[in-house]
Amino acid sequence: VRVPRGIQELHLTVVKAIEELTSEAGRAPTVDEIAAHVHADRDDVILALDVGQVYRVGSLDQPLNGERGHVQRDRALATSDETLESLAERIDVREMLASLPPRQRAIVMMRFFDGRTQLEIGESLGISQVHVSRLLRAAMASLRQRAGAA
Repeated sequence: VRVPRGIQELHLTVVKAIEELTSEAGRAPTVDEIAAHVHADRDDVILALDVGQVYRVGSLDQPLNGERGHVQRDRALATSDETLESLAERIDVREMLASLPPRQRAIVMMRFFDGRTQLEIGESLGISQVHVSRLLRAAMASLRQRAGAA
């Protein structure tokens, strides 16, 4: 899996920010504090933190503490890494969302990531629930089409 360069660079920025914020506050910073410090979206910071896990390499001889007791790393390599698989899917979703017009993207984010109802979205944007429904339907059709082409 190839991690996009922008996320790699953000990862390095986030690591540096964590060190700075930890020394300033004397505690580990929250994701929101890191996002504000690096002027990035909260979801991007979380993605950058996840990417950091990809670069940590351990010895194959070092035992893992699994549910079945100690397991050698080389025996565990045959299992799939769900975190890595979901990372690729999240990157795909992020790219597809970026292709939407800003208003549709905001509606999709509010509906599916913030869990807001169409009525709540409409009230916050100053439009009717029916209009939110139409914009959401158009956005989902566009995302389905893009996903089918990928």
